[in-house]
Amino acid sequence: MDAPQATQTERAPFGISLAVVQHAFLHASEAAFTDLPGGSRGYLVLGVCSHQAPPTQAACAYQLGIDRTVFTYLVDDLEREKLVERTPDPNDRRARRIAITAKGARMLDKINDRLAQSEQHTLRGLSAAEQETLQDLLWRAAAATTPDASTSAELAKQLGRANGTRERRARRATS
Repeated sequence: MDAPQATQTERAPFGISLAVVQHAFLHASEAAFTDLPGGSRGYLVLGVCSHQAPPTQAACAYQLGIDRTVFTYLVDDLEREKLVERTPDPNDRRARRIAITAKGARMLDKINDRLAQSEQHTLRGLSAAEQETLQDLLWRAAAATTPDASTSAELAKQLGRANGTRERRARRATS
């Protein structure tokens, strides 16, 4: 028996639609990241650092959903190529903020130019006005989920406490 076909009037749940579009975009944009350390993850870090006050490493890793250990190596690679630089957080001497460099901004512009073609291909079913509206709405939704600089230190503290709790639970479970 054939699976039922969705019609133009039926709408898939948000998560499914977003995942399908994301997958199509990632597939279309693979080649854009070939000369960037960390590939698409490196691009995300450069993008976050270019659109907000320099985030702390912990807040940026959390925002992007990247494990903090993996994130440290990623930032090391980006810093080695002089695409980002770490600076001490004036509010928390243990934390480091990540700032994009001029070289990183040029790399980001280069990749964004490459990605424009991938975006056009992925969103080819929408008019130019609809593409612009979608991008504006996605940007607003993304901005609403982004911790601002004043909450980054608090977020890092919360993450540290949560990790400490997990570690204590793990030690108790193995004792």
